[in-house]
Amino acid sequence: MHFINFGGLMAVLVATQFLFVHSCGPVPMVKRQGPAPTKYTTPQTKVAIRNVRVFDGRRLNRPATVVIENGLIGHSKHERDADQVIDAYGGVLLPGLIDSHVHTGSVANAETMRNYGISSAMDMGCTLAPSDCDALNVGVGYPQIKFSYDGAVSPFGASAKLGLFKPNSFVTNASTAAAYIARQVTNNASYIKIITESPGLDQATFNAFVADAHGNNKKVMSHAPRHDPVSESLTAQVDFIHHSPTDKPVNESQVQQYLKQKVIAVPTLIQMLTIAGTGFGNSTYPPARDSVTSLYRAGVPILAGSDATGLHIPPNLLVPMGISLHQELELLVEAGLTTVDALRAVTSLPALHFGLPDRGVIAPGYRADLVLIRGNPILNISTTQEIERIWIGGVEFNPFNRTISTVPCDGGDNEED
Repeated sequence: MHFINFGGLMAVLVATQFLFVHSCGPVPMVKRQGPAPTKYTTPQTKVAIRNVRVFDGRRLNRPATVVIENGLIGHSKHERDADQVIDAYGGVLLPGLIDSHVHTGSVANAETMRNYGISSAMDMGCTLAPSDCDALNVGVGYPQIKFSYDGAVSPFGASAKLGLFKPNSFVTNASTAAAYIARQVTNNASYIKIITESPGLDQATFNAFVADAHGNNKKVMSHAPRHDPVSESLTAQVDFIHHSPTDKPVNESQVQQYLKQKVIAVPTLIQMLTIAGTGFGNSTYPPARDSVTSLYRAGVPILAGSDATGLHIPPNLLVPMGISLHQELELLVEAGLTTVDALRAVTSLPALHFGLPDRGVIAPGYRADLVLIRGNPILNISTTQEIERIWIGGVEFNPFNRTISTVPCDGGDNEED
């Protein structure tokens, strides 16, 4: 597996930098001026990808043909009149990847995500004006991004004291909670995010916050990188818990609450590993990893999220855009997920749980968001990084200027045991 060497590098992180990382909430952003992003249109040509093995959510099927037509996946029976034919030579075709926790920040970061096969992203903290956040959705050929915009936070917690939050994000009681949620609904936020920490909201206010969000048909994402905030989040009946505790692992009672309440886990292990590398605040990585192991064994849905920001604090310590999602898959497998379930965690499961019915699988009528790789990710999850071609909405990209290998991949028709 290709893990980052965080050892000595992370040890030089000073406390203020750690707090910046550990907040994992809205990242301070400045609207950047630069060249206008390249605009693409949905191709009107029909493309046939032959001799490609499709991941169907359970196995790699034997070589077949996948047709792309008008930005969607077409029927293979229409391949004979294709305008372009690509021989994949037994390569593997995955659905476009979905990052379930990211901080996009700029069009350049969106382009970097695209270069690593990410076609959809769940942004969990954009502190730009909502209209500027929305502008990061450039259109065809770029990742489609959903936003929480700025997250809710108690003004008395450590995150608020870092100065990363605007005053209108502060929640102190049921009344301010309702006002915050009303504003997010008006802004058309895709979901509601709340920073859960100690000190933070009292439990009654947290409960009211979640109830109000649910009353407005919004799911609640809780930032909970410690053990006690996990318990508070479960008591409040949030829908998703993001991050994984770095102080002590979830216990059996918490696991059962996850199951009973159908809570989704987005552990962002790559970020937890980064934080643990600082040694600050008694944060360690094993509790985060072991929590994922327990949740997965119990049947709690696990989604892959990077918590990448793309911001570079010297000496470039933060989680990078794009590649970190692939590293997250490696860490999930190390925590006990099968490679098949790791692939599901970055494709079909986030599509299901975030309500994206037109993606996450490769089938006629779905978005032509596709990643062609060399190697067998069921045998070795690291091969998701061996990208040869990408299609987003049918627009083809070759970000690493690679020639499609003519050497057949090892293995075939593999599935989980």
